[in-house]
Amino acid sequence: MRLGGLLQMKKIYSYARIGLLVVFCLMISVKVQPEFLKAAQKSEEKEYEEHTIYIGNEFRIPLIEGDNGYKIEEGGFYCNINRDYETKECVVTAEGEDDILFFIHNTQGNERKFLLHFVYGPYRWSKTVLDTLQKKSSALEISGLTKEELEAAIKGEEVKISKTGEVLTKMEFWLQDRSGQVLENSESLKYSVKNGKISFKFLKDGGFTLKFRITAKKKKQEIYYEDSCIITVATVGFSDQPFAVAIGGKRPAPLKNYTEVSSYISSDESVAVVEEDGTIRGIAQGEAVITVKGTTINKTKETTQCTITVTKPKLEEKPETLISVYGSNPIKISGLESFSEVSVTSSNPKVLWGEGGSYYGVSYGGISGGTAKLIITVDGKELYSKKVTVYDPGLPELTVVAVGQKSNAFMDIKLPSKESEISYVSSDWSVVNVNKSLGRIKGALEGKAEITIKIDNFTFTVLVLVVKDKKIAKAANFAIEAVGTPYSQDKRMKEGYFDCSSFVWRSYKAAGVGIGGSNTYAPTAANMAKYMVEHGQEIKELSQIKAGDLIFNGGDSNSRYRGIWHVSMVLNAQIGTSFWTDEEVLYILQIEAGSGSGVYISSSYLMEEDLDGERITITRPIS
Repeated sequence: MRLGGLLQMKKIYSYARIGLLVVFCLMISVKVQPEFLKAAQKSEEKEYEEHTIYIGNEFRIPLIEGDNGYKIEEGGFYCNINRDYETKECVVTAEGEDDILFFIHNTQGNERKFLLHFVYGPYRWSKTVLDTLQKKSSALEISGLTKEELEAAIKGEEVKISKTGEVLTKMEFWLQDRSGQVLENSESLKYSVKNGKISFKFLKDGGFTLKFRITAKKKKQEIYYEDSCIITVATVGFSDQPFAVAIGGKRPAPLKNYTEVSSYISSDESVAVVEEDGTIRGIAQGEAVITVKGTTINKTKETTQCTITVTKPKLEEKPETLISVYGSNPIKISGLESFSEVSVTSSNPKVLWGEGGSYYGVSYGGISGGTAKLIITVDGKELYSKKVTVYDPGLPELTVVAVGQKSNAFMDIKLPSKESEISYVSSDWSVVNVNKSLGRIKGALEGKAEITIKIDNFTFTVLVLVVKDKKIAKAANFAIEAVGTPYSQDKRMKEGYFDCSSFVWRSYKAAGVGIGGSNTYAPTAANMAKYMVEHGQEIKELSQIKAGDLIFNGGDSNSRYRGIWHVSMVLNAQIGTSFWTDEEVLYILQIEAGSGSGVYISSSYLMEEDLDGERITITRPIS
């Protein structure tokens, strides 16, 4: 593990502390002497040792008593630093060209600095990227070797290299998959050499890295040289992936890069048949081998085979044809294989969404009121296709009332039919009262409560916040109704747009409350905070923060008042305990306009130490 650290974040006040203290981990390997260095120098004028190393070799540093870790100052993107416990050395390697400046630190306060340059040697692939076909011959060259030297090396002969004077003793090739796992050459790769070029045939399809390693001797010491080429191999024939078709379903044969097919044959036509155009049709549960003969894109006559599985999928329950806009509706499907292809589509994605691909089934749900067709297809068979009606009652996401204030927020609900029945219940009658049949609510006490609304078989819950003043409630409701409005600094005062400061300013203007600026134009967040602080509206105690208060983020070096760069509005505040430290914190529900999301509601928390008047400033528009 190279990097360790701590990232601590808050939405209101974000900061990061990154620690980079890494202990050495175990690595046992062959020791290579410094003779493999292309260049090495240590200057009294420099604070560090500087070395240049060929990629494929290790740089080893003897450890002394008290050495307990390292820190990377610059570079090191392709480097690995480990510890060899057997030889008591620090081992540095690299997968690609890299410069790394790092130091080894000691419990006694001593540091040793090293600047290492990892570079490629004189032998390189002729290409860094190769796109090819499965089993097709693809030629690559290795620069730095003559035709005769290359051919002798691949044959396993020792050969003296004319360019460098070193003796090449071994040449190896191998493939690595995308995860870095080395593949067996006998199963993945074939190669031969002719006229100074290496002809490769890749037996597997997919993405790989083709690597070579050259072992050479110079001054009786071994030197290694490595290089990599990114390979993408397209399938010729059937894919290696398993394939399923449902009883009664149809799917095209997963055949790739055949220019002509002379025949399709099923080993068991009572299980699956293949039509003339290559469509596989499932007949009964079981397995069958599909054999194809034809001409490939490589202009070779080949026979390829694929084992297919015929499944018997079944919906365990029928989808509801009347759903609401809220929530997800899962449907379990039996008779699937882990590789079954499951898809859910909607004729109108703006009304109805669907999610498939799960081994256990699918899910769907409403986005907005309307009707759309839901189609469920499994392994080439359409299991379901019917219209689904999405019911949207038109409920607010949340609403705000003042103590003693009545609200008709739930009285204009759209009902599914004239015969629909509706009822209302408050989770806390001491905070919010609600008429059980009409839905009229009244704030009783500052706080929050949930109103549960039952309409026929549907149940909905809406959060109600109760604040002290009607003007705060009006400003908050204006803000809530603006959720989803896009962000723009250039159009901040135009209808349909906000930036952070014009958003809270216009929300309070709708309630008849001024918070700086002119009668027609909002101030910046910094000027708004300055105006309110100078008018004695700053809040300095965590426990005093309430709904309607404004949170200003500052501490930036922007030459503005207190370095302020953002403002948001508190909708609800509640004292609690930090999950991580057990310290007292204030959990906040807030609403704001941000450049990435427009107007949105979020949650965060504050600690007493944040209210320092620099990083966070809190003000109260209405005392």
